[in-house]
Amino acid sequence: MRSRRWDELRGATRAGTTICLCLLFAAIAQAQSSFNIGISVHLANNPAMLQRQLSLISQVGSNSIRDDVFWSHVERQKGQLAVPTGIDDLVDQALKANVQPLLILDYGNGFYDSGDKPASPKALSAFARYAAFVVLHFKGRVHMYEMWNEWNDTAGNTHRGTPQEYARFLKALYPAVKAIDPSAVFLAGAIAGLKLDWLSAMLSAGALGSFDAVSIHPYNFSESARTSDAWAQGMLEAEGVIHRYTGGRDIPLYITEMGWPTSSGPGGSSPKEAAADLAQMFLLARTMTFIKGIWWYDFCDDGWDGSNKEDNFGLVDPNLKPKPAFAALEAVAPIVRDARVVENLPSDNPSLRALRFRLNGNNQVLALWNVNQAGMIRVDVMGSAPLQIRRIGPDGYNAAALGAGAKEQTIDVSNIPMLVTGANLVLKSAN
Repeated sequence: MRSRRWDELRGATRAGTTICLCLLFAAIAQAQSSFNIGISVHLANNPAMLQRQLSLISQVGSNSIRDDVFWSHVERQKGQLAVPTGIDDLVDQALKANVQPLLILDYGNGFYDSGDKPASPKALSAFARYAAFVVLHFKGRVHMYEMWNEWNDTAGNTHRGTPQEYARFLKALYPAVKAIDPSAVFLAGAIAGLKLDWLSAMLSAGALGSFDAVSIHPYNFSESARTSDAWAQGMLEAEGVIHRYTGGRDIPLYITEMGWPTSSGPGGSSPKEAAADLAQMFLLARTMTFIKGIWWYDFCDDGWDGSNKEDNFGLVDPNLKPKPAFAALEAVAPIVRDARVVENLPSDNPSLRALRFRLNGNNQVLALWNVNQAGMIRVDVMGSAPLQIRRIGPDGYNAAALGAGAKEQTIDVSNIPMLVTGANLVLKSAN
């Protein structure tokens, strides 16, 4: 049963007002059965980079990767289906690295509807046949699939699809794939941007019941409010839309693409800012139990053009040199993945975000940052054992030489998250 505070929060978001996210974080979030710390990749067709990138993906703490299984690559001759060896290799090598694949069933095929989004009965039937073939091929190895990618946009050189068309697509596809592997999770949406009207129209068109979970790509790097807090507010609004169609019942929400590009043009962030936003976003996600995973887009920069945002979303550059965001994810991944309970710690300073992650035993981590993006907040923290403090530096998260070995320390906190590790941690004061 939802609390009154939660209902008040949802009412504020529906009214479009600016809300204080501390209302949400005042609640305790119990640990989820699993949380996907994912990364989008383009490796199925790039075998030369597969081993090197998977090694770094494991190092950074990711437990899932996301890649496409193009219909046009599976059905190269009309009516004849075969999974490319590159996809098989990707899945096999990922599983050896303890990384679960999320495969996207997507895009058109020139044999049907001129390669556009499938709409005719023949094209819908052929797409369902291809998808069922892929699911059968990977049954027991792959447990998550996304049904198309960004239907509401022109991805795959297709027309911009409507919610009604997508609902018809799901109704044709979902029974075919779910019958092959009832235990697999099939995601619907993969909506480009935080398009809540589109999500609502999709559900209104009868899509509910033709998927297991919802996925969205809520990029906000081009918005005036482009912070992780703005992202978190958007997630609450998305959950509110879903609740309108489920009578308040949660449906798992997966953020299968999200990132801040480190480009120099409009919408770009500095590498340090992108790292800070990444760390905040993953930490905040665990306070919202309906979110089951985030896939950062993407792992490797697509090129060297510093002004082109599409070349600069990566955790590493094209030479696989880690950027600050790589170290940020490496620092927060085990906290986000392994926490049993997440709590908000009240503070005298409303600008301080203080989240306590309870791990095994008495082990805890405090994540602290200033939501105002400017200035410092002085914080006193104590624990029953020596504290370890990490903060972001030029190369990512580094141990900070702040009273090493002390059980009580004073820390100056900026908008860049500080991570305090210890036992029985207490936030004594903040000003």
